[in-house]
Amino acid sequence: MSQVDDGCVECTFNARRSSNRQISDDQNNLMDAKKDTSEEYGFLNYRNVKRLRIGRYEFDTWFGNSAVFSEPMFNKSTSKYEVHLAYQDPKEQKKIGDKIKSYKDYVVEDEKPWIEVLYFCCYCFKFTDNKEEWECHQQSCKYQFLALGKVMYDFDNTVIRRISGFHHKLFCQCMCLLAKFFLDNKSIFYYVDNFDFYVIYKVVDDQLLPMGFYSRELLSWENNNLSCICVFPCYQKHHLGALLIDFSYALSKHENQVSGPEHPLSELGQIAYLKYWCRRIYEYLCNIGTSHTSLEIMSQSTGIRIHELLDALSFMGILYKIGKNKATHTFYSDHKIGLDNEDSVESEFHVYLDRIHLQSWIEQNMPDCLTNFKGLNSFGFKFHSTNPNR
Repeated sequence: MSQVDDGCVECTFNARRSSNRQISDDQNNLMDAKKDTSEEYGFLNYRNVKRLRIGRYEFDTWFGNSAVFSEPMFNKSTSKYEVHLAYQDPKEQKKIGDKIKSYKDYVVEDEKPWIEVLYFCCYCFKFTDNKEEWECHQQSCKYQFLALGKVMYDFDNTVIRRISGFHHKLFCQCMCLLAKFFLDNKSIFYYVDNFDFYVIYKVVDDQLLPMGFYSRELLSWENNNLSCICVFPCYQKHHLGALLIDFSYALSKHENQVSGPEHPLSELGQIAYLKYWCRRIYEYLCNIGTSHTSLEIMSQSTGIRIHELLDALSFMGILYKIGKNKATHTFYSDHKIGLDNEDSVESEFHVYLDRIHLQSWIEQNMPDCLTNFKGLNSFGFKFHSTNPNR
């Protein structure tokens, strides 16, 4: 082999070794970036906090949440009123950083909880791992006497208030961090400026307690009316989630919009929305007074987007194509109705709905729709569209 060849071999080897080092460095940087991103978004594949305490309720978490241990939010001592006060003092910053590291290094390999119980204020959602501090704060929390935001709905000891993430950042951040323990796909905790939060309160022992919320992005490119919804486990089984969903559609209807939730939905979210969509479809078909309608008309009347209507109709199993219909059933068209010739409507049928099967499905799966349901419109509620007090 010539010297030139030897040189070429050596150069190639060095270049390859340098390239391998570069790839290795890039991979390490990528892993660090993913780790930082994971911490920022709170994703964990195990439950790092075993139980939560809210007011008089204590219960298990559903998912892990590393976001409460990130440096911008960890010093959520309930005696503090600002998030970043501790970081103005370098000594305090180092002290908190060491405490965070000690939590993160605590038997992570065995995927055991970092702490046993995390305490949340039931009024403002500030949190701490110190029970005495939590008890002291909760007795004097100003939000037990002062509710934030503007009242949007008030009926039968239930209130929905609109709270601006821009004007009440700390409250909304803490509420989102609490929700992360029950929503595996939730990723927004800190950047709440572009969201409004609709928080549902109920009167308990003459005090308003926040029990859940949904968030709505102010500038949604897909025109969604809901980004995230959560009712805290200790307050579930009271149909609060259904009321929040119903309210979100009523608000969209007030704004003359056909809208819906942000996708993809969580498993529990999918179940809740399918129940709501099926119920609204049933009410609509029972009240239209005709045997013909269209998806466009149904969408405008219910406020539900067409693809979500189809999801619900398919879920109930009442969709039929041409040739599958029976003469004894009443059917509905997916096309707009011609006013001059009823025969032409029959020839335009593409999709049919089996009304008898619909009635049977509702009786078996949602019997409360037949007797107990009351929508927001039955309460005579009016939205306030001017001079909002946020």
